Amino acid sequence: MDYIVRQYLPGDEEEIVKVLKIVFPGWGDLEFWKWLYQDNPLKIKAIAIAVAVIDKEIVGVSLSIPLKMKILDKIVYSLYGTDSGVYQEYRGKGIFTKMDELKTDFNKKNNINFRYHHTSNPIILKYNIEKYGKTLWYIPVTHYIRIQNINEHIKKMKTKNALIKKIGYKIIKMLNKIWIFNRNINRHNNKIYLYEINNFDNNINVFWESISENYNFIVVRTKDYLNWRYCDPRSGKYIIKKATDKEGKILGYVVLSILKSQQEDYPIGCIFDLLALQNRLDVIEALVSDAIYYFSSKNINVIEFFFIKRHPYVKVLKRYGFIDTGKQGHHFVLNLDLEDEIKKIKLSSSDKIYFSHGDIAY
Repeated sequence: MDYIVRQYLPGDEEEIVKVLKIVFPGWGDLEFWKWLYQDNPLKIKAIAIAVAVIDKEIVGVSLSIPLKMKILDKIVYSLYGTDSGVYQEYRGKGIFTKMDELKTDFNKKNNINFRYHHTSNPIILKYNIEKYGKTLWYIPVTHYIRIQNINEHIKKMKTKNALIKKIGYKIIKMLNKIWIFNRNINRHNNKIYLYEINNFDNNINVFWESISENYNFIVVRTKDYLNWRYCDPRSGKYIIKKATDKEGKILGYVVLSILKSQQEDYPIGCIFDLLALQNRLDVIEALVSDAIYYFSSKNINVIEFFFIKRHPYVKVLKRYGFIDTGKQGHHFVLNLDLEDEIKKIKLSSSDKIYFSHGDIAY
């Protein structure tokens, strides 16, 4: 079997989307692809995409989007690996490896020192471990979930969920009672003002400058990035709330969305992004409490959030009934020329690392 692996060329879009839809049922349409890969604010777009071709037909794709990361005191370019797939009949032929090698060469030529992606696929995990060795860093991200009505959850999921068995009915009910107590306190906080917004203005750049120095690892969250990520209609439907003080200074923000689950009539609420000024857990509490109210008003019974294990925000999440499910599967692939930086990041406390659901769910 003869195949070639090359970089993306204009005109490949429809075939790429065709591959993605077959490999990942339910994947988005062409407009979604254009938003994700052509209209990224960093404009390092098409050349970060590898395709495999047989007889002029694209049979495999490996895609990445460019991001800026703050790593220690540096701002570096990175690539986030989003979707990779090969038609079933052509798997096991080395196509994935060749596409990955092409993207690695692209990184070196363009001084991109960092790549990351997440997966729970054991084949890809094994591949990365064997190839990248000590430059492979697993960040401590875990899955938090909040269930309002346990009986409804069991009924909708049509099974006695193992998570429910593990945690226990009484514990979840107790946590929900604690939330009811906490929300009554938070509703009377007259120092924090919450507003729903449709886009981020220049004040978010001031907020970013204030919080960025506190983190050793975080995706750069400036106006251009946040508006592209959450405010373009092609990216999905999000609810964005900002928290300010009386003078209008941004104290924090939260991004929410309602997702489909395996049960069509049982959607799930998701906190995509949650961030506040340093040591302002009161702001996080106001945003989390408001998020729960929002989802409750939409009759959403379950809320989930992928976040850093043992981060200070987790204290607030737990007070409001969120539970660590222990589910992970997120890892980062790092190039050798950042090995020293990564060693230092590994020694960082959890409050110096920021990573949320919105950094992986495109």
